[in-house]
Amino acid sequence: MAKDLLISTVNRKLRVAAHGNGSYQIDLPMGSTNIYEHENPSLSLKLFPNPVYDKINVEYFSLKNRPGIITIRNIKGEVVYSRNIDLHSGINRLVVSGLNIAPGMYFMDLKQGNVTSQSKLLKLN
Repeated sequence: MAKDLLISTVNRKLRVAAHGNGSYQIDLPMGSTNIYEHENPSLSLKLFPNPVYDKINVEYFSLKNRPGIITIRNIKGEVVYSRNIDLHSGINRLVVSGLNIAPGMYFMDLKQGNVTSQSKLLKLN
């Protein structure tokens, strides 16, 4: 059983610590697959508070200055909210207020270029 897993970006090694059996290390193959080639390495979309009543804080990390779009979809996949935004390099914070949507489960997408991050959202009365 693996206890810890680490990928070293310095020497491209995968290290695994096994519970009671020591640790192991292997070289990662060279190639074009690299997490840093993605536009957004963390792919993190943070929403708070969640559940939400009428407004929600959105936090997103971006490597580049470029436009994005926030979309909220209901469980049927129908768009109930959409907003174009300008993202800057680093941590972006914005507030989505006046959510005039029925209580229920939703999915918020933030798309920037060809990268989309998604998070669940629970709307209360």
